[in-house]
Amino acid sequence: MESYLQHEEARKALGIPALPLSPEQVEKVCSAMENPKKGEEEFLLQLFTERIAPGVDASTKVKAEFLNSIISGEKTSPLIDKKDAIRILGTMMGGYNVQVLVEALKNEEVAKEAAEALKQTILVYDAFETVCELSKTNEAAKSVVESWANAEWFTKKDEMPSEFTVKVFKVEGEINTDADIPSNHESIGYIASNIVVNMFGLGSAATPFGLKAMKSLQSLNKNKKVASRSMITFLVLNTSGVTIV
Repeated sequence: MESYLQHEEARKALGIPALPLSPEQVEKVCSAMENPKKGEEEFLLQLFTERIAPGVDASTKVKAEFLNSIISGEKTSPLIDKKDAIRILGTMMGGYNVQVLVEALKNEEVAKEAAEALKQTILVYDAFETVCELSKTNEAAKSVVESWANAEWFTKKDEMPSEFTVKVFKVEGEINTDADIPSNHESIGYIASNIVVNMFGLGSAATPFGLKAMKSLQSLNKNKKVASRSMITFLVLNTSGVTIV
């Protein structure tokens, strides 16, 4: 803990946040949370909720598995109960948290909380089909599907502030992380053009770029009858993008 605090202070002096915890560090935090030392409770909870990367990072898997063990009753922590575990899973954006939340829809004790968490999670990929099938017999799952259909994940967000400040870091080399699209593929240019033109409110001018982007992405799609992950992501960006007025 002391070494991480020193790291945090060093990064703070540079004006940047501390690095996310490694999988090994997350395991130690999870273990400590089962029987926290007096005075460390708030610090451990802060590390667990704020210092672990979301998505599909290896450390995120450790976090999701620990929260799943809390929900199942396999493990306990005085800092997190079952409903707290669901709430935290709902902040993890998608990835390793999704399957845990889907399974929790079947648990009457936390089904309502799991549904609320999934309603705000759209990066569910193949789990979408699972939730749709479950919705035929499960009211919590049904409410999730209805919420997704009504785009509540977007319409219930806080109003965007009129001004905000951002910090941009220049990264050298390859930064494309989507394995579906090669770094030099033509679709990237079409996607970028569509998003930028839409930002300026020129919908008619953006449409041709969007159509070309989809056609180009389809050429990479292995299953021509089902939209690829990249196609779905682009569609979401296209329909929910910000326009500068």
